[in-house]
Amino acid sequence: MLSPGWSKNWAGMLELLIKDAANWDKSDSMFPFLRNFNPYSGHSYATGILNNEPHGNNQECSSESMNFSSALINWGTATGNKQITDLGVYLYSTEAISIQE
Repeated sequence: MLSPGWSKNWAGMLELLIKDAANWDKSDSMFPFLRNFNPYSGHSYATGILNNEPHGNNQECSSESMNFSSALINWGTATGNKQITDLGVYLYSTEAISIQE
């Protein structure tokens, strides 16, 4: 927000990193949809949704996930990217309910 030139120069790379962690576009075959986030349980898994973990999936640290989601909201707002802002709001609000549960 304080350096618009920086965000214009690096937006493509940052959005690629965001898609690597939480791809919002189901038609994009480069990265899996939402990668580690499970919409049913409402939180992220550190080792992904499907794995060979004998004791079940490994729940991601909720504070890390909330920080990531709030960063998406900030980045989407600063760059005017409504899809990323909406993704961050969805992930943040869903994880917040999961934490309370």
